[in-house]
Amino acid sequence: MRLLPTALLVALLAGPAAAPRAGEKDRPEARNIIVELKEKVLYGTVREQEEAVRELGSITDEKRLKDFEIPAFLLNVAVKSDYHPRVRGAATESLLRVMVFDPASARDKVVNTLAARLLDRTEPLYVRRAIADAFGGILKSSEPGDRNGIAALERLAKDRRDDPALIKSVFVSLGNLGHSESVMVIVLALDDPSIEIKGAALAALQRMFQRGVRVTNAGDLVRKLTAFVSDDRVDMNLRISAAGTLVGALQAVRGMNLADVARSLADLLEKTTDPKLAAAVIKVMYGVPDEASIAALDKAYTAFSAKTMAGPEYIEVRTAIAVAAGEYFHWLAKNGRTSIGQVGGELLVKVLTTEPLTNKRVIEAAAYSLGNMSDPKYDRRKAADALLETMTQAKTDAQLGAVIVKSLELISDKAVGEKAEDWKKWLETNRETLGPR
Repeated sequence: MRLLPTALLVALLAGPAAAPRAGEKDRPEARNIIVELKEKVLYGTVREQEEAVRELGSITDEKRLKDFEIPAFLLNVAVKSDYHPRVRGAATESLLRVMVFDPASARDKVVNTLAARLLDRTEPLYVRRAIADAFGGILKSSEPGDRNGIAALERLAKDRRDDPALIKSVFVSLGNLGHSESVMVIVLALDDPSIEIKGAALAALQRMFQRGVRVTNAGDLVRKLTAFVSDDRVDMNLRISAAGTLVGALQAVRGMNLADVARSLADLLEKTTDPKLAAAVIKVMYGVPDEASIAALDKAYTAFSAKTMAGPEYIEVRTAIAVAAGEYFHWLAKNGRTSIGQVGGELLVKVLTTEPLTNKRVIEAAAYSLGNMSDPKYDRRKAADALLETMTQAKTDAQLGAVIVKSLELISDKAVGEKAEDWKKWLETNRETLGPR
């Protein structure tokens, strides 16, 4: 039932700015739709109210947003306890959506008002979660006026006394925002007793590193994550997830002492008996080219190569070892450390010549990685011999053969052909050209 005549509602709800300007055609259909939506919000059922505020949030025309004072209307709905939490939550989401298209709106007021509601524990959980979720999509760490919103999220992340569902939403938003100062706030949550909260914190860190966040307190971050991965008391799935987070952390803190990181990871890998965790740690080591890394990979290959270790999880470990060793060649050569890379080459030759050909993933990874040993400062003769021997033994495997040919071309800087016989003939007279130069 309408409590006021429609004509009067038009005047009240549209506001004085909605009148057509001189020389501008009025669009009564657009005006009426917005007025009807506002009317539903004021007098409709909960479902009608929720649907109406979402419709208002879909308006992208800056002039209409301003003329019909939609941001102010939505903010009023979002903060008033007279409305059901469903409606307030929807109004919050809609408000933060239209702010993108209404740069003239009072952004600071909106952010500050919603930040206060987010911290208010008397507010319904549904509304607070809606604010936390929406903040992750609209706030910008580069906007000074958004700092209070980010600070509210960080405060909840530090405190962690609210409902776990809200805290998880907070971490998701912090991860999406990618504010570098939030990193160590999130790291603190790794000490939380809840597995759910720890997992949410790790996911947030991974998201931040994917966004290219850089941090200054590199040592503290890497040490904390390494200790977390090493802690036998922590859930194994979380440790594996933390290892993945550590990959991003190392990219975010480039410039720190790689030797220290390598020693920590090498020690961790040596103590690891779980193949899934071992594979995760080795993938962290992809970005840590160091003597300690090579030695740890060699030991791990021996440790995870027993005849009883034929399952897919062990294949994954040995494949990761082959990939890791191949990742080091280029960086080590460019930094005058070819002697370390040479040891990695010997490891790959061992993998290629001892691994059963039936373990195609491992063989192919090792063959591919040896192709990365292309710098002429390396001695590539044993690598070429091992590649040719494997190609001869697996002559019916066209896919593996193609990988080997490409690797032979890279380490020789020659295109001899696609047959093992061609390369065998070439090596008989040119093998010594693959010695170090």
